[in-house]
Amino acid sequence: MTTTNDEQTPRAATAADFAALGDQQFILLHTYRRSGVAVPTTVWFANGEGCLFFQTGPEAGKVKRLRANDQITLAPSTRMGEPLGRAMSARAQILSGAEAEQAEAALHAKYGEQRQQLMKQTMQGGRTMERAYIAIEPIGVGE
Repeated sequence: MTTTNDEQTPRAATAADFAALGDQQFILLHTYRRSGVAVPTTVWFANGEGCLFFQTGPEAGKVKRLRANDQITLAPSTRMGEPLGRAMSARAQILSGAEAEQAEAALHAKYGEQRQQLMKQTMQGGRTMERAYIAIEPIGVGE
């Protein structure tokens, strides 16, 4: 089977696309360097109201890249980053205050004890528990 450029080009994500990711555990997220080179990262995510949330360390490369360029692509994926569906383009926003608390609550509700165990392991490894919360927002219109 041959793939056309249309199938390889990310389509604009909609809120309905995000809702359809509901039970998926991971997404493959691409952030972009200033040079335009995509940097892939597999992340846990949770659904918000019309958006997706994920968390990372505040000094992580993806946070620095998002400050410079909020354009991202994402696709449902395996834990190892193998895409399970077509890539979608969206925008990301670093959250603070009540929005960050909403993201934390959504991530906790989805991953619960599994996430708590990972957080404990992170602390035992000497890493900080400080978190940056990110909202991924659709750029497409409609269903």
